[in-house]
Amino acid sequence: DLMPSDLVGISVYERSKEAFVFHPGPVFAQVLLADEINRAGPKTQSALLEAMEEHQVSVENETRALPEPFFVIATQNPLELEGTYPLPEAQLDRFTAKIPFRPPRREVWLRILTEEPKAPEPVEVDLLKAQEEAKEVRVAKEALEAITHVAFLTQEDQRLRMGLSPRGAKAWLSLARALAYLRGKPFVDWKELKDAAFLALPHRLFLTEEALYAGESAEGVLKEALRKGGIP
Repeated sequence: DLMPSDLVGISVYERSKEAFVFHPGPVFAQVLLADEINRAGPKTQSALLEAMEEHQVSVENETRALPEPFFVIATQNPLELEGTYPLPEAQLDRFTAKIPFRPPRREVWLRILTEEPKAPEPVEVDLLKAQEEAKEVRVAKEALEAITHVAFLTQEDQRLRMGLSPRGAKAWLSLARALAYLRGKPFVDWKELKDAAFLALPHRLFLTEEALYAGESAEGVLKEALRKGGIP
């Protein structure tokens, strides 16, 4: 039952001030967690588009900037889909990465059953500084050409009704830079490019009905495109 105003905020008339006062919603945060986002209605989901792309919201003919750094983390429950709304393609394209959660391995199960939960130790991280430093990671011309080649391959693939967009290609490159930065590398290697591809691209590749019926998957199409695009 969440409404867009519940997310971005609303102006309320305050008698003591004899004026409308804006009350910001939960979107005015550095980290926004949207739990089971597919349970929100389309209008509420669309309220996130401007925030995720422009880091601002427009309410009642006024634009308000969101705090920096700002990013959205969302979950989708693959079960109990009654009453849920699929995310539109435009909104999916705003998410840099989609990370699937798989059942834990046997040794992880044993740790879950035997270890007592511990409070995480606080870690001081300057995210804005880290973001700027990640942008300095070098990318070879060959890597940029490979990204472009893969993008065109997905757009020409008859199994896809929608291939990789320019926003998706930039997200892929940005994520590859971030992975290289976290791994202590001064440049993007083929490994970072490939690892980032399987996080940044499958949710942006939309199969045709025929391809779905034939048992194709976005990951399979992407794997083939990467190979043809020269990414080992």
